[in-house]
Amino acid sequence: MPLFPPVTDTLRWDDLVREGRAQLPLVAPEWTDQNTSDPGIALLELVAWLVETDSYRSSAVAARERRLLLELAGFAPAPARASRCLVRVSAPPGTVVPAGESADAHRDGDPVPLTLVEDVAVTGAAIVVVARASADAADDDYRSACADLTREWAAQRAVAAFGDDPTTGDAFVLGIEPSAPLQSGPLDLWLVQADTTDRTEVDGSGAHHSVTAVWEVWDGAQWILLPAEDATASLTRSGRVRILLPAVGVQTLGDQAAGVFAGRSLIWVRCRIASGRHDAPPRLGGIHLDAGEAIAARRYGGASVAPAAGVPGERIKLPHAWCDQAPTVWLVDQGAVREVRVVSDLALAGPRDMAAVLEPDGLTLRFGDGRWGDVVPPASQVHVEGLWTTSAGVGFVRPPIAVAAGGAGAPGFDVLAGLRPGSPAEDLAQTAARAERAMWVHERLAERVREHGVPSLDDLPLAEVRGLAVPERAVTALDLERIALATPGVALARARALPQTDPRLHGLVADGCVTVVVVPWLPVSRPEPTAGALRSIRAQLAAGRTVGTRFFVTGPDYVSIGVSATIVPRRGFAPAAVRDAATTALRRFLHPVTGGSSERGWVFGRTVRRTEILQMLDALAAVDHVDDLRLTREEPGHDRDCGDIPLCGAELAIAGAVKLTLTAPEGRP
Repeated sequence: MPLFPPVTDTLRWDDLVREGRAQLPLVAPEWTDQNTSDPGIALLELVAWLVETDSYRSSAVAARERRLLLELAGFAPAPARASRCLVRVSAPPGTVVPAGESADAHRDGDPVPLTLVEDVAVTGAAIVVVARASADAADDDYRSACADLTREWAAQRAVAAFGDDPTTGDAFVLGIEPSAPLQSGPLDLWLVQADTTDRTEVDGSGAHHSVTAVWEVWDGAQWILLPAEDATASLTRSGRVRILLPAVGVQTLGDQAAGVFAGRSLIWVRCRIASGRHDAPPRLGGIHLDAGEAIAARRYGGASVAPAAGVPGERIKLPHAWCDQAPTVWLVDQGAVREVRVVSDLALAGPRDMAAVLEPDGLTLRFGDGRWGDVVPPASQVHVEGLWTTSAGVGFVRPPIAVAAGGAGAPGFDVLAGLRPGSPAEDLAQTAARAERAMWVHERLAERVREHGVPSLDDLPLAEVRGLAVPERAVTALDLERIALATPGVALARARALPQTDPRLHGLVADGCVTVVVVPWLPVSRPEPTAGALRSIRAQLAAGRTVGTRFFVTGPDYVSIGVSATIVPRRGFAPAAVRDAATTALRRFLHPVTGGSSERGWVFGRTVRRTEILQMLDALAAVDHVDDLRLTREEPGHDRDCGDIPLCGAELAIAGAVKLTLTAPEGRP
């Protein structure tokens, strides 16, 4: 919670003069001529003016001082950030276009520089088949247990690469059509994650915490393991996959009479889950060949900007507005090279330190005055090297956008998708607003749950929770829930913090302990976090732990609820269809992710009530009414029929055995 400074500038000149005049009869009773023209009154008014000026100066905070105070709190003004986009590179097959290759684009008449940040191996091939196959699809020669996703991919809809409930052995299959026979060498795939609710909120770094995926190619008889540089963490984040293909020709895959891939001779590549389990099903919004990441900026070299005049506090204009990282600056004075240290404030530099400050406009370089930073020697050459961009380059670069053709032999660029929008440089007001949001994050979380009248973030829609800021320090239970949901590389559907709870001491109050129960999206039937996900969440919470607090991160304690009911269907509905609809509705209602009246998962510790089950079944279009309903807690010692079933704080209801009996209504055949 921020501490607001006291307001010291409360004195006004009129008030000071009035107070001074009121003291005259006490301190100088012999002074009776107090007209405005009197020299003594003029002196009193001058003193009042000096006091008011000192009061103003003591309370005023200049822009430089505000910036220093914000930096002291850890909030420096963010520089301009160039947009990132995905481009397809056109060049002769077999060419490797190096990083740093650039092109010029235009959007609404404004120039946009584009520069590759990674090299791209161009093959000239095209993806013509996108599919998924389960672990046992090959045993049936790809006649079943697989699905063709080409139509969804061509329509630019999100595709579930491994299906909605992936397991070990499931594969994501691509059919590639070469424009010419492919030689052995690198093949670059770029996979873009779909923007769905069940994806990770914050991308992690490195490999996936639990899943190991391998890339393979079909040689006509078997799948061959390929060397691969996979930056997608087993297809859970956007990134490039570079695989080294052997010299394989086009092949057929599976039964050519009734198989899903019948009649297609292509180069078949697949990504297979070798071990582990995902937190959520990977969904891809884009699959591209011969593509690479580009930044809407260009690097300018170390050419001389201008000769220095050698005056204190000299300002020199840069040729372009810099972005992302501060440029490198050096001087050449009579053949000697002298490095210039770029600092946030010249007060950090001594009188002999050659230092400079980048002004907020992104174009001005200000040097020292001899007291704070050394003066630039006259006639010395100032050299600058860094990234520059344009006003359009800090927007969101995405198609459609026109890219100018390069010269003879230059590769062509085609913008496929926007990866990350840019942003202009922050001013002090925006930096202060960002600092305020960070300092008030605990209060904002508490206000949101109070507005909805709920005790936990777990009771709010996940999309709404993700719109809230993430605290740096876990002070409250709400902070713990928000930090857990934002664990990098982990996709969680729910997180619930239970204060004064130790999972090893059931029913006892454990002071200083907090149990955080997390629920991923998978497996669909019974979501459970993997050991790797729990380790990642514990590490994330430990970074923000307060002194004296002990965290426990666990999965939920599931209580299996058996349901036995006698249902009277409506006329015109087949009994099998009624039974299937009622069973599906029951399993969806008693589910940790889709259950409950809110359809966001059964509430932790909420009693399972017969009346709610009856209401849910009665609302089905195929059900006339329910004659009988019995609930059972399917645990040793709880095998008898129950009425309502109470749950503890960390317990979640999940559907167990469902036994439905359909009877005809009385008086009907």
